[in-house]
Amino acid sequence: MSRLSCDVVDILEVVGESWRSLPCIDAVSSVRVAVKDEHELVLAGVARLLSQFPHRMQLIGWDEVGAAQVVLYGVQEEVRSHDALLHSLLRSSTATILVFGWRPDAPQVLLALACGVTASCPRNLPAAQLVERIEHLHGTRDPDVLLPAGGE
Repeated sequence: MSRLSCDVVDILEVVGESWRSLPCIDAVSSVRVAVKDEHELVLAGVARLLSQFPHRMQLIGWDEVGAAQVVLYGVQEEVRSHDALLHSLLRSSTATILVFGWRPDAPQVLLALACGVTASCPRNLPAAQLVERIEHLHGTRDPDVLLPAGGE
């Protein structure tokens, strides 16, 4: 499994849980969340935290990102002015896209915000606060505000 191709579903299976057996999969009113990060440890941690709230969060695999209502997008460690995957996601998805980083003022977080992500979401939030932030940002985002289809 490469670092960049694994996702939450892969991580849950590696740590011994069958993600399809999580009760949140059947929740009707839960927010569908996809997570993208270059670090497997972060993916496993986020999966574990969000799975504590099965009635509020539904984890979905990256291969189902088109069905996500919220995307937690982990920024790369090195600063880049162009993240082709993020730009593509911003222009093709109707999901609330939250950049996931350690510091809200980090250059890579600021670059993602400038590209059009909805907001930043600190990696060091406790589980309950993370869930509240995801719900709040998703619930208050104006779905009619979309980025232009073209451009990078």
